Parts: sequence; structure tokens; C-alpha cells
Amino acid sequence: QSYWDTLNSLPESMRRAMLEGDWDVFAGQVFSEWRRDLHVCEPWRIPADWLHWVGIDYGYSSPMCALWFARSPDKERIYIYRELYGTGWRAAEQAKRIKALSGNERMKAYMADPSMWQRRHETTGDRLADEYEREGVVLYSANNDRAAGLNWVREVLNWKALPTGRVMKQPHLQVFSTCVNLIRTLPALPYDPHYVEDVDTEAEDHAYDALRYGLSIERQQEQKTIKVTVMRKRGEWR
Repeated sequence: QSYWDTLNSLPESMRRAMLEGDWDVFAGQVFSEWRRDLHVCEPWRIPADWLHWVGIDYGYSSPMCALWFARSPDKERIYIYRELYGTGWRAAEQAKRIKALSGNERMKAYMADPSMWQRRHETTGDRLADEYEREGVVLYSANNDRAAGLNWVREVLNWKALPTGRVMKQPHLQVFSTCVNLIRTLPALPYDPHYVEDVDTEAEDHAYDALRYGLSIERQQEQKTIKVTVMRKRGEWR
């Protein structure tokens, strides 16, 4: 057996590390589809008329994360072109920072964790989403189905390669190299030790949550379109 045959017979994580020099991989990794050379690109100027939106995961003592998305008109690529990541910011401060970074960009939506609509005070009825709105950032509740979200992320990361290593399909998702926390944490996520269909929520999953919230916007639109089509066929849509 040749040296190359021996390497190719190793478990996937060891083979990729030793044969491809890919040290992002490890046993128990959720997103083994991740390839830095395929998913990360250098920043470039995205056209203003592309579809833009933001995915937001709230945090205070733990990090909050906002990710800016843009989709090409042919729908072949989604780019993550900006991130905001940090701790110690109240909701109003987060909204101010997000609004400032968005500048004059036209955002289709700001997709956020549904828990931001929970009442936090029995008397005033204040919600985190209300604090955002007072600063001019109107949030939309994202789909928080964790199993579905994991599959959405897998789908946009997906690619194919021949045994020779030649890539046959570029992934749907591209991440600007300036989005350092998404690049750092997404490939590092392990499975939940008690529920293997989800990531370990004790890990640093804030950028991942912002990513799946952002991806849910297209899925929710697809689901709405399907619902309307079905209702029209049944004669229920007016």
C-alpha cells in the first residue's frame, strides 16, 4: 500500500488535516463542509442594488452578533460582508451601532431572535425589540427552528469535489475575511453531547445563530409563497 493510499484510508478529520493541510477539522465537528479556501473571500464593493439584510443574535454578558448579508441577482451567491461582535452593549447601543454601520445601505430586513419580543418588565412591557425600534432599527422575528437552521447552514456551505480534489461546485455562501468571529467560531462548533441534531449551545455559537437567523428570511419567504399557492388552489386566498 502506497503512502497516499494510507493517507486516504484515514478517518476524514485526520485525512483532511494531513493530506489537505486543513486544520479547521476535528472529530465531532458540526460543519465539516467548511473550507477556508472555498468559503472565505477578500472584501470587494457589493453593488448597492443587490438585496441586503441583517441577521442579529442578542447578547449582553455573552457576545451579541450582527451579520450583514447580500445576495447576487442570479441568486447563486450569498455574501456575509460585515459583522458586529461584542459584549456589554445594551439593546439601544447595539441598534445605534448597527444603524451606523448600515449607513445608507437599503436593508430588506433585520432578522432577529424571537426571544427579543418577550416582555422584560411587567409594568412598562418593554421588549428588546422595542428598544431597537426606538433607535430606528425595526426587527423581524426569525424562524428559530434549530434543526431547520442547522440544515440551512449546511446547504449554503455545501460543495462537491472529485477524489482529485478539483472542486465541481462552488458553495452558495461566501464570507468576507473581515468577518473574523464568524470565520473563527463556525468551523469550531461541536455537536450537542445530548442532542446530536444540534450544535452545543455551551459553545461560542453567537455568530452561528446570527447566520441562521439571517438565512431564515429566504426560507420564510419560500414558505409564505408555498402557503399562498396552496390557498389559491383551494380557493381560500383573497
